[in-house]
Amino acid sequence: SFNIIVERCCIAYESIVYKSSTSLNIDGEFTSIGNNAFSKLTALSTVIMPDKIRFIKKGAFADCVDLLEIVLPNNIKEIFKSAFEGCKKLSSVKGLEDVLSIGEQAFAGCDLKGTISLNRALYVESNAFDGCDDIKVIKYGPDTYTDISSNVLGDHNPLIYVTYGSPIFYDVIFDNKKQPIMRIVMLKRKIDKYLEEWKASADKKPLIVKGARQVGKTASIRY
Repeated sequence: SFNIIVERCCIAYESIVYKSSTSLNIDGEFTSIGNNAFSKLTALSTVIMPDKIRFIKKGAFADCVDLLEIVLPNNIKEIFKSAFEGCKKLSSVKGLEDVLSIGEQAFAGCDLKGTISLNRALYVESNAFDGCDDIKVIKYGPDTYTDISSNVLGDHNPLIYVTYGSPIFYDVIFDNKKQPIMRIVMLKRKIDKYLEEWKASADKKPLIVKGARQVGKTASIRY
């Protein structure tokens, strides 16, 4: 194992290669890990990053084929293109829910599984999770911008569910041909309780629903 202590704002050791090292402890007063800084460290399995890191840049850990798990810093903002591409044993990335931007192919070829939560993500670029065949669900937050047709998961995945938080009222379901299918999803609201009670009442009277335009009156009654 080895420690990296840097007193600059950015670590960018493109030319330094520690091919036999299995662990990496980064420390110092800097906020960014530079392009290809630790790429192709084929024996590396563990990385510790300080919370001051805000950016992991292009190819920073690409092709670290023995890397198993990453715990992202608390202040992480952006993961750039191909930052972890080719880390084929990387099965756990903790802290993704706090990342604001994920670049193209950032985790392509990794071994991520199950549900991926991107609660704060504003941008998720195409093929960000290409080849992660065992991802079943990606959950975006309400402000996430992603072009569904750009295919965040690439061309190698089966049925994928992409769910959005409030205030967006729909799901996008990808079929096996990677075509998006839209379906309505309703958030629970107070009117639902009143409508259900009215419907169940044995002596209910004709119903009149009042309210401003375009607030969902018809949709609530219909669904």
